[in-house]
Amino acid sequence: MTSSSQRAPGREHIPDFPSGWIILRYVQFLFCLLSIAFVGYSSAAILLLGPFVALITSTLSFIVSIWLIVAHWFVPKIYNYWAVLTLDIFLWLCWCVSSFFCIMYLMHVLYNRYVSCERPMDGVDPQSRWMGFSKQDCIDGQVSVGFLALLTTITGLSSCQM
Repeated sequence: MTSSSQRAPGREHIPDFPSGWIILRYVQFLFCLLSIAFVGYSSAAILLLGPFVALITSTLSFIVSIWLIVAHWFVPKIYNYWAVLTLDIFLWLCWCVSSFFCIMYLMHVLYNRYVSCERPMDGVDPQSRWMGFSKQDCIDGQVSVGFLALLTTITGLSSCQM
């Protein structure tokens, strides 16, 4: 690390990160968009706690990623390393929780103990096409929740730069 007198004016308070740091933020930004898309798709057929927590976490990570990319390239005055550290720890915990809920739901689906596309949930008429959705819609929703579980795990790991 160089001393602050050798850094560009206005960027003395920003640590010298490796060149791959900003690439990780772009990857996190992309995964947040993908997570939001898969949550939207899966929640059309299945609305449960795991995808909802992943939606909130993805949205928060999306906002933080935009803030850090803008602070890195355009407005260095808005960079605060204590806020970055706090938000990274908080988002890492949120990604762990959302990964846990998505994977927990996925395990229930795979072992056919909670919701199945063959039999509806308790209290739902079996002739109702599973709350108005076909079996293929149900399977697609479950597959997207499974991919969301993988995506939340990867995005949570990509937020660990410190």
